[in-house]
Order: sequence, then C-alpha cells, then structure tokens
Amino acid sequence: MAKIGRPSKGERTVLYTRAPTTVIDKIKAEAASRGLPTADVVAEILCEHYGEDYPYSRTPRDQEALDLKTA
Repeated sequence: MAKIGRPSKGERTVLYTRAPTTVIDKIKAEAASRGLPTADVVAEILCEHYGEDYPYSRTPRDQEALDLKTA
C-alpha cells in the first residue's frame, strides 16, 4: 500500500524572528481558532502584505476524533 503524505507547499525558506508577545499571542489565537499551524497564519500575513498569493492554508477537516485510551 502506498503511503500518502501531505502535499508539498512548494519552495519555502525558514524565517526566524522575534516579535512583541502581544502580536504573537494574537497570531497563535487566530491559528488555534482556524485550526491552522501558526506558521501558515504568519505566511498568509506576509504574503498579503507583499501582494503574493498564499493558497496553502487548509481548512480544518470535519473529522470525528477517536476515543483513544492509554494504558
């Protein structure tokens, strides 16, 4: 059986930065409310600022959670 992974988001570069905690808290809250990784929200903001398209943000899956029991 073939392993199906996440589709590629294309060529990307890692960017490290320090921002005010109040801004980071807002970005994290937005990411959580949208069910997205924080990095995708930051990439959206940067792309919007520079007039680039960022089609890679996914909508959260409507997927039922499994009830997993730990030993």
